[in-house]
This record gives sequence, C-alpha cells and structure tokens, in this order.
Amino acid sequence: MSGGYLIAAVAVMAAVTLALRAAPFVMLQRVSDSPVMRSLGGLMPPGVMVILVLYSVSSLETEALSDYVPAVGGIVATAAAYHWKRNALLGIVTGTCTYMALLRLLG
Repeated sequence: MSGGYLIAAVAVMAAVTLALRAAPFVMLQRVSDSPVMRSLGGLMPPGVMVILVLYSVSSLETEALSDYVPAVGGIVATAAAYHWKRNALLGIVTGTCTYMALLRLLG
C-alpha cells in the first residue's frame, strides 16, 4: 500500500464519520418545532431517570427488607436535593453521599 492510498482512506473515513455525527443535528433542526419533538423533549429525561432507578433497584441482591434502606434513602435524598435546587449535580452528590453513609452505618 502506498502512502497516498492510506491518506485517502483516512480522509474518506474521517469524512464519513463527520457526516454521520453531524446528521442527527442537521435533521433535528428541521423537526425541532414539531409538537412531537417538544413532547418528547419534556418526557424523555424523567422517563430515562425512572428506568435507570428501577433497573438499579431491581439489581440489588438483598435478603431482608432493611437492605433496601440505603438505596431508598439515596433515592429520596437525590429527589429531594434536585427538587430543592433544580441542580442535577447537587442531587447526584447528595444521593451518593447519603447512600454511602447509610450503607456504612447499617451494613
């Protein structure tokens, strides 16, 4: 293989990768004003969070009801902190610290 062939192959791969990554943003501009996209934009973030919480809680290996206390405490602390300040980072840090503290105290 010649050097020119390799450079051309890398250039084609870079162009295709750039086009594939830019395509969703270009297509989204055309449909961003539709009612369906506005509805999905409002519903998707809470829906994804509910699915993640349910998946996380369902994968806990517990033998007693008290084993759920750290997880439920962390979820409640996360929701309360987010509801209080509307700051996702604050909610994540508060929930993680609460979960770890309860896990250490009860476990």
